[in-house]
Amino acid sequence: MVTGQRSVDVRLQAAEVKKCGELCPADRELTQRHAIRVTLLLMTRRLSVPAPVTVSRSIHFGLAHDLSAEASKMTPIEDRNHFRNLLDSFDTALLVTHGRGRSLHCRPMTVADVEHDACVWFVTSLDAGKVREVTTTSSVCVACQSGRKFLSLSGEATVVHDRARIRDLWKESWRVWFPSGPTDNSIALIRVEPTEGEYWDGSGLNGLAYLFKAGKAYFAGEKIEPVETMNRFVSFREPANSSRASAQ
Repeated sequence: MVTGQRSVDVRLQAAEVKKCGELCPADRELTQRHAIRVTLLLMTRRLSVPAPVTVSRSIHFGLAHDLSAEASKMTPIEDRNHFRNLLDSFDTALLVTHGRGRSLHCRPMTVADVEHDACVWFVTSLDAGKVREVTTTSSVCVACQSGRKFLSLSGEATVVHDRARIRDLWKESWRVWFPSGPTDNSIALIRVEPTEGEYWDGSGLNGLAYLFKAGKAYFAGEKIEPVETMNRFVSFREPANSSRASAQ
């Protein structure tokens, strides 16, 4: 917390908060710990505020400022590595392909593998519509979501028939679709090589930084400032020498 700045006094009556969920005026310093607690109550609708309150930057300066500074130091390689690690944390994804005409076709897919360069693999059947669509138009989008983590990947898809790779990726749970196992001739793989991507990571410290900024914005009646480490754009088109934070 930054010293020398005037802390904001609000009246917080703990007994009343527990009893009726109301925020009442009280002479009490709003520290980071209190800010988190109050923000959580607000976000869960257990607390109401009768009027906007001006809040000192000191309640959110610490962690949120540190993360913003850290984001400005992130190299393109670090951005790509974080993107890859997020992608690897998802078990399923939505694969979006070009259907007939100008239509888009989206379906859930099990993630078979994620390579170190963020290439993602899916297993499918040779006679599946997605194979025909990818063969016709290779540009696809992969979207993932779990909890407070979101990711979108744009890339080029290729249908792969490599039997050795199929055996390497084989999971016994796939046998319900391919009873003959990894030797089933109807098995095909789809490999998506990324060209660009974007992620929104609200987990861990990013989530705490968001709470600080959300609390400050709520009490001040202002629009929330973005947490730079939460939303990042990553390019795979060029060598890892450029990456930018995505506009909110």
